[in-house]
Amino acid sequence: HALWQFQVMGINGAFLTGDFFNLFVFFEVLLIASYGLMVHGGGAQRVRAGVQYVVVNLVGSTLFLIAVGLIYSVTGTLNMTDVALRVGQLTGDSAVLARAAALVLLVVFGLKAALVPLYFWLPGTYASASAPVAALFAIMTKAGVYIILRLSTLLFGTDAGASAHSGGVWLVVGGLPTLG
Repeated sequence: HALWQFQVMGINGAFLTGDFFNLFVFFEVLLIASYGLMVHGGGAQRVRAGVQYVVVNLVGSTLFLIAVGLIYSVTGTLNMTDVALRVGQLTGDSAVLARAAALVLLVVFGLKAALVPLYFWLPGTYASASAPVAALFAIMTKAGVYIILRLSTLLFGTDAGASAHSGGVWLVVGGLPTLG
């Protein structure tokens, strides 16, 4: 029960936070709980799928930290509201680094949302997890989709024209094949 509560706390925190560092912390809380939930009950297949799940998410978390460092280096803040205000004022190399950070975050949360082609971890994980855990993991992937939508407007800004909604475009491009 404790792991389930931590999982729910992490999911709620990821949806509610207004700071990149807190977003990272809440995602780590939900991931750590999900690691335990994934392997709960044992069995070779569940442990094998759990190890793959842990490795994939550790790579994603590392990329997340790199992107957060890039954002902080060009904006001087991790508050999402302040980042949204400052990104529109960036020029030159700073603007390129902000766009690179946004693309890295798109990959990270595309991995967490299991979008094509980053969904390779999902079938084995869901098939090996118990039914209640798989249902909870389905909510986790929706958190990745929500954060892609939220961050696309923050990092590309509302005055960026067509690129302001690029996160939504990538969700459509990655989501349609994911449905099949």
